[in-house]
Amino acid sequence: MNGTITALAVVAVLVLIAFVVMRSRKRQASEWEAGPAALGMEAVGELDPALTSAIIALHRPPVANAALKQTWSLIRIYRYPEPGVNCYSVTILLEQTGEVWQHGRTMRTESRETRVVAVVAPGTLQAPRLQLMPRAIPDPAAGALATLAVQAANAITDEAAEQAGGRVEFGDDPEFDRRYLVLSPHPAAARELLDSTRRSKLVGLEGAQVSLEGSLMLVCDPTAAIRHRDRPLVESLRAELEIARRVLSVLGESSSRVSAIQ
Repeated sequence: MNGTITALAVVAVLVLIAFVVMRSRKRQASEWEAGPAALGMEAVGELDPALTSAIIALHRPPVANAALKQTWSLIRIYRYPEPGVNCYSVTILLEQTGEVWQHGRTMRTESRETRVVAVVAPGTLQAPRLQLMPRAIPDPAAGALATLAVQAANAITDEAAEQAGGRVEFGDDPEFDRRYLVLSPHPAAARELLDSTRRSKLVGLEGAQVSLEGSLMLVCDPTAAIRHRDRPLVESLRAELEIARRVLSVLGESSSRVSAIQ
């Protein structure tokens, strides 16, 4: 009898989980129907293949395991046009398959989604290839455990940077080095772009991860899904686009072509 009750309880829990997941997906689908429209954003079936390849190549991190088979694609593409500048809200989908040894060899496929704002600004932005990765800043009031977690997160970021190579440091600006990790195969050009004025302004954009090459810029917040998990989609999209606009106003040659996104 106890076994039957336990089995029924397990089934009930699984049904409840399935119900919650389905309800969450329906809510997300409903948000994606209404959220972008509220901001005047236009759904785009697919981007030009060259732009799609450029976005994936600029975003794609180094493969940690060569045995993994990875497939990249863009989904949920929305455009917010501005004169001379195109802003796209793009979800980059990674599907990867690898071998897992659990009671024998099996293959496991998992997927990851990262939402970024892709900005194409040929009249405003001309940049060397570089990445700005935010480093976590410990809060002294958060306690020793939180500090250790921040240090561990930064160590992982630094290790990934060492594997990728091309780290650019700013010896005359330790505060910027403390807050951002800069990677570029063109260190001199990266330092020229990130002059003291631009670095001081970027410090005020906490959490923004930026990738640049030529007139293409990708902006995202790696921690947004955790920090703003209860925020309505329309607010998240508005905030993401606003951050991208602010970053472009700092790194671009001129901010006059980019108006505030309301």
